[in-house]
Amino acid sequence: MAMLKDVSSCSTSVVRELDKQIITQVNLLIPNNALISFADLNVVAGGDAVWPLLQPAAKAALQRAINERGKTLVVNSAYRTIAQQFILVNNKIRCNLPKVAPVGKSNHQSGLALDIEDHEGWKPYLGKYGWQWFGPGDNVHFSFGGEGNPNAQSGKIAAIKAFQKLWNLNNPDRTLTVDGDVGPMTFGRLGESPLEGFSKGEKSSVNPLRRIVGLNMQGEDVREVQLALIQMNFNLQADGIFGAGTEAAVKKFQQDKGLTADGVVGMATLNKLGLLV
Repeated sequence: MAMLKDVSSCSTSVVRELDKQIITQVNLLIPNNALISFADLNVVAGGDAVWPLLQPAAKAALQRAINERGKTLVVNSAYRTIAQQFILVNNKIRCNLPKVAPVGKSNHQSGLALDIEDHEGWKPYLGKYGWQWFGPGDNVHFSFGGEGNPNAQSGKIAAIKAFQKLWNLNNPDRTLTVDGDVGPMTFGRLGESPLEGFSKGEKSSVNPLRRIVGLNMQGEDVREVQLALIQMNFNLQADGIFGAGTEAAVKKFQQDKGLTADGVVGMATLNKLGLLV
């Protein structure tokens, strides 16, 4: 059985099944300030491990910023479980990560943080609605309400307690104190956790963000777009390669649907293609 401590990958997507159980526990702990999905906004994923979850006030502010700029926001990280943070901490040197907070100390564990692309372009819009830029030390990172937001600490504590409760449910003979602190015992048990999730524990049904698709990209996401266009009578081959022919078809589709005809398949185009889940 593969454990969290065995992960040598620089991607945290390998722990998605355990993540789902932890996220469910978090929402059980903070039902009045729950993590909610922002996958319905004009956003796409810049990676495979993005959980599109924020606290409600943070989502509302994000929506206002996106609406005002009128562009698709590419998100590289949003909510991050302590299991994901463990992987980053454990592999910081191997993966050449310049800045990684200790497990349970990152604002990503509070549901009040985003790492995004085009941070300079988004800075005035996010800043207007309460999203503070971290600075040149981590220029992709924004925190809602800043590092001093009182909801940040409660969110981090809930992230840790969620794991401690999940561990105890599955290990009644080796229980942890549910104190919201990542001490040596909790850190060690986290490393012993199974990547595929525990035998006991509900799994969150949160849908991941779709990835943005554009020129020169390859893969299953591209093929899905091609198949959707073929269903709409575009003359394409579903080869999974986003070449000039696919770009031209996307632009024509966008034009027909009253979208910006830029040839990039973002959230609005995915929605019109019927590919959002």
